[in-house]
Amino acid sequence: MRIDNFGDNLIQLTRMGAFSCYLVREADGFTLVDTGLAGSASGILKAADQAGGSIRRIVLTHPHGDHVGSLDELHTALPGVEVMLSTRSARLMARDFTLDRDEPQSPVRGSWPVVTTKPTKIFEGGDQIGSLQVILSPGHTPGHVSFWIYAMVH
Repeated sequence: MRIDNFGDNLIQLTRMGAFSCYLVREADGFTLVDTGLAGSASGILKAADQAGGSIRRIVLTHPHGDHVGSLDELHTALPGVEVMLSTRSARLMARDFTLDRDEPQSPVRGSWPVVTTKPTKIFEGGDQIGSLQVILSPGHTPGHVSFWIYAMVH
């Protein structure tokens, strides 16, 4: 796993040269943005440890396999960790692929692994999670979100 630091508070973890997740340093530890492909958990945990923090929460941009692939393994290793995603993405992760009337009426595409970990919290656009602000950015998937880092720990 390649580790790239962007300042003191943002760490990009890249596997196979193309699949990334991120550690965001917060006052109480790290927020992990996405979990990467299956098999990434040990590298993620090692990177957090090497960076001197614990993962306190996992936030998901969307539930495709390259973003939730290591969620169950991480949840087992970190049983108290918060797991969060958007209301719409929670439906997809629960394997409800029905479309809302206001969504493009084309099949929902992508890899959708079976994930047994249930979210502990659902968020909406505009919500704040640590130093991250949730921005709804549907398109890649219904319920897809992006995160704006608006306040960094110093």
